[in-house]
Amino acid sequence: MKYCLGLCLSLLVLTGCNNESVKEMSKGAPVVSFNELSDFENDALMAVSYPLEMGDVNAAKEAAKSETFTSQVDAIASASELGGASQSNVDAFVAAAKDVAAKADGSDDEFKAAVEKMNAALKTVKGG
Repeated sequence: MKYCLGLCLSLLVLTGCNNESVKEMSKGAPVVSFNELSDFENDALMAVSYPLEMGDVNAAKEAAKSETFTSQVDAIASASELGGASQSNVDAFVAAAKDVAAKADGSDDEFKAAVEKMNAALKTVKGG
């Protein structure tokens, strides 16, 4: 039985799927990305998100107040190439990210809510 299953899977991999409806379903919306956004995700966003996930809200707040965070948000705001993202979505994301930095001096709940709003805006920018 295992041999038969392995053979079937190998055959599918080798031949591929020619079903047009399956091909259509596998097409997703194009993912938007541009250098400034990628830099933000890899640096500033990780510096905020990882401590939050580990329960260290104070470290996340410090990261949101950092020069790296603010400079990368400013770089997104002034980016000339948006990789297919709409300017209005980018502007909404920038406003949400700036709100995260502003709420870093506030309560933990306000800060966490601002981060959630920023993450939702980021998802919208990326076409999700």
